Amino acid sequence: ATGRNAYRSVGVALRPDLRDTAERAAAIAAELDLRRRRVTHPAMAVRSRTEDHVPAPLLRFGTDRTDLSVVPPTVTGNTVVSSVNRGSADLVLGGAAVRFTAGYPSLSPVMALTHGVHGLGDTVAVSVTTSPDVLDDAALDRYVELLRASLGGL
Repeated sequence: ATGRNAYRSVGVALRPDLRDTAERAAAIAAELDLRRRRVTHPAMAVRSRTEDHVPAPLLRFGTDRTDLSVVPPTVTGNTVVSSVNRGSADLVLGGAAVRFTAGYPSLSPVMALTHGVHGLGDTVAVSVTTSPDVLDDAALDRYVELLRASLGGL
């Protein structure tokens, strides 16, 4: 919980029923805040990671037999936002200061539209990944245009 590489996954309703963008953003922010408080609750600290208790060969046995092409009957959501804050701009690569970072979260049968939000210092990079089965080129271009406008024209 105190490391820079902590991972949390939560489902949040995107509230398409709310047409007012400010009201919608407030509802999403409130749900995110509720999820953040829940994962930091002391009762959640008792969680254990599977890999801490299951031998690696057994984990590998299970993952090798998982059919990732099978779509489950229900999913938490198929639009994903992966947010990574790399902290202050103090990274160095090859003797030079790193100016930005980016990432492109992968697609799966249950994650059809993914967004990466990666920050380093004051710089934030936003990425969008999808499949032509979900959004064709024209729809993706329009989506990115709308996303850019909603982020203040970045």
